[in-house]
Amino acid sequence: MNILLVYKKSTYQIYFRERGLTAEVAGFLPEDMRRLQESDTAHRESLAAVEAAIRERDLPFRSVYRARLTNYAPHDIVIAVGGDGTFFEAARPVTNQILFGVNSDPARSVGHYCRATDSTVGAYLDAIATGRAHITKLSRLAASIDDGPTVHVTNDILFSHRVPAALTKYELSIDDHCEIHRGSGLWVSTPSGSTGAIAAAGGTVLPMDSTAFHYRPRELSMLRNAHYQFLGGVISDGGVLRLTSLLREGMIYCDGSHQRMPLSLRQTIAIQQSSLPLRVILGIDA
Repeated sequence: MNILLVYKKSTYQIYFRERGLTAEVAGFLPEDMRRLQESDTAHRESLAAVEAAIRERDLPFRSVYRARLTNYAPHDIVIAVGGDGTFFEAARPVTNQILFGVNSDPARSVGHYCRATDSTVGAYLDAIATGRAHITKLSRLAASIDDGPTVHVTNDILFSHRVPAALTKYELSIDDHCEIHRGSGLWVSTPSGSTGAIAAAGGTVLPMDSTAFHYRPRELSMLRNAHYQFLGGVISDGGVLRLTSLLREGMIYCDGSHQRMPLSLRQTIAIQQSSLPLRVILGIDA
């Protein structure tokens, strides 16, 4: 078992400890600073506990900050320490590795995919070693712009104008039918991501083990008595959604705001089910 440990840095670490920001300059109240410091302490203690659990079992590992992701090839286990944002970033380069997340601050951090904590990570490592870990295959999206490199997406993809307040115009193609949309953009989601933003936009929640994916336009313009066929739906395994930007400043956001790709005028992104599902541990046998 060769482990890659991917961790985040807290807001306090980045802005106050590393960049020298002060509470006075930031305009933070004492209560704000207290919360940031408590979260920073919880995260650092959790990261130390995870590393200690790995060392106790004499397992080879390497730690890397999530913004400096590196070669995954030598590793067969990836551990993401943080919250779901760190989990998504750690998942991006994963091919055949097993991934699990450790919620480093359960009191303040969302951790839908991060089921382990600093007190249970040892049990997760032991379960992997003894075959008692529950490995779930999560369907991912494969996205490529103009037949370029493929990006694998765990949760969802958003296309919109670079400036959110601006009108987003694009051509959507599904099953050889095309239509032009004007609105705020388009969500495309995996089954596991369908409980998030796309659901809030009125989309359908898919079973986690589904091999389909879901799309949903955002706030379509109904000016000039516009009629749309593609109001949202489920695309089965093998189907391809193609979106052609009709903007000079279009933007693709993958699994949140950290990974983004410009999609300029007449560039096309093709989205389909990935052939590399994500193997994750969401629980262990007692």
